Amino acid sequence: MMREARDAMALSLHAAIETLIGAPNDDAYNNVSTKLITFEYAVGNQECLEDAKKAMTSIAARHDRVGRIGVNALEATALRQASCVMDRMLARIPVKKLLKAELKTQIFVERAGL
Repeated sequence: MMREARDAMALSLHAAIETLIGAPNDDAYNNVSTKLITFEYAVGNQECLEDAKKAMTSIAARHDRVGRIGVNALEATALRQASCVMDRMLARIPVKKLLKAELKTQIFVERAGL
């Protein structure tokens, strides 16, 4: 992957996570969710994704209970750690594979009505 494309994708990932942590809302949650789905399509199930998915599941469960999106300190740490690992992995993902993963995610989101 070209350095510029990798840098843009990494920045987008980090920004999405920091937005969810700093200004939690439904759109921020959905943005991070779709990035995690895309990443999983691109690289398969990785341990860093499992920790991030657990954090996202916890955030969603809390939303279901209280009706608001919120991120606690443990969830924030898990998401930040996962983003750092994914950041390093991005350089090894071929652009075509990532574009294909983004298309799969788009189809998944459309079919799920999200």
